[in-house]
Amino acid sequence: MDTWNSLCSTSNNSHSWQIGPSVLDDDQLWDNRMNLGDDRIDGVFTAFRQRFLTFLYKQHATNGTINQFLYEMDFYTQLKMQKIQFVGPDLILIRMDLHPRHNDSHSGHQYLFVLFQWRVGEISGVFDKNSQLLFDAFEKFTESFKNGHLISNYFPTSMEHCRALKKQHQAIIKDQLKQQSFEQTRQRFLATLPLPNTQHMISSPYLDPNLFSVDERQIYQIEKGRFQLDQPLKIYNLKTKTCHAKLEFHSDSMRAHPSFYARVLFHPIDPFVMSVCRGIQSDSISIYMPKTPTKWI
Repeated sequence: MDTWNSLCSTSNNSHSWQIGPSVLDDDQLWDNRMNLGDDRIDGVFTAFRQRFLTFLYKQHATNGTINQFLYEMDFYTQLKMQKIQFVGPDLILIRMDLHPRHNDSHSGHQYLFVLFQWRVGEISGVFDKNSQLLFDAFEKFTESFKNGHLISNYFPTSMEHCRALKKQHQAIIKDQLKQQSFEQTRQRFLATLPLPNTQHMISSPYLDPNLFSVDERQIYQIEKGRFQLDQPLKIYNLKTKTCHAKLEFHSDSMRAHPSFYARVLFHPIDPFVMSVCRGIQSDSISIYMPKTPTKWI
């Protein structure tokens, strides 16, 4: 791997040659030209963790802090995907954390945010828990964070376009600054990310609750990120009372670990669904790109 080779050549520590094999096995990289043997899949890419570490290494190299990268290496390799959401149609915001349910803005533990271009498998940025850059993006593009399905709406209702909500947001920040520093205030806002409401299926324009229905128990499971892999998600047409769509979620580890759950996210604009299997802490994280369906319901 070029990253590890360049790391070895720039370090005075001869043991750094062992970093690659000892910390993380080389993941196999696939691209869209590979023959997958499945006519339902257009392409696949994997090795998210390796791309994450490579991005961090290059960031440290640019800043001249290679020694800090080596010092933080153990922390970086232990981080896991704990929360995830769509930010607009092309980006995914991932929270890389050690603690799955720790969401306290006053906590001293560290975690990172990753902006990921899911269509091409590239990382756009990695941010810490009080990043000014990420906070500025949240303020400027709040519509994409909170209501991704409304970004093409002629009448948006978030503070990005609504003056009243913008004033309310500024008033909250001003009130917080009376008790906390700028850094603590940013951290409090960013601690809520990724936002859970963006994974709700009703936000999809193709699943209008006035036209379609789903088992309420399944909606609850989706909201809590505890959707069972062995059950299909059936969507019914309210007018015809027939099954409009049937979504099935499978995992290679489902047979060995039937108790694992999936986190299901619905694309804010397109009829696209993404599922992430929870509980499988594998170094190889794959995303499969579906083909355009040949038959419509």
